[in-house]
Amino acid sequence: MLKKLPKTNLLLITFDQLRGDWVNRESPLVELPNIKKLSKNAWVAERCYTNSPHCVPARFSWITGLYPSQMALTKNQALDLPSDAPSIIRSLKSAGYYTALVGKTHWTKHDEPCDLRDNKKLMTKLGFDKVNEVAGPRALRRVRCDLTDRWEDAGVLEVQLKDLERRYASG
Repeated sequence: MLKKLPKTNLLLITFDQLRGDWVNRESPLVELPNIKKLSKNAWVAERCYTNSPHCVPARFSWITGLYPSQMALTKNQALDLPSDAPSIIRSLKSAGYYTALVGKTHWTKHDEPCDLRDNKKLMTKLGFDKVNEVAGPRALRRVRCDLTDRWEDAGVLEVQLKDLERRYASG
């Protein structure tokens, strides 16, 4: 359990396949102006190391605080994070933070057609007040979410799905 903290904001941004030198504050290899603005008055973890080279174990690990080996999860596989798993988000909420998630989690199975909005109960139990979960590009071929609805409303859903299928047809 986290102790009550002074009123401050905490924004955790995670990326897939991001090298630290791409966003070095002094001389970034990739210009990300909004990240740069945020980092000017922030603590930035300049040397982060993952405890797994695989996405799913790494993502399960950072929310639970457990090593992948403690969860018998050492490779990418379709699993659902149990709602009673340890959760740093639940601890932050208990400490008085408003918690929100925007983006990809991979805390649930994406190998079969589904709608990520059906995960709301799980995300609430993990400690999130608000959730807008989006699948990664491979899963977007079969998973629905707010993003796919926006594509549909814009009349580009079929074009997007065909493009994703073409790019990821080999796996």
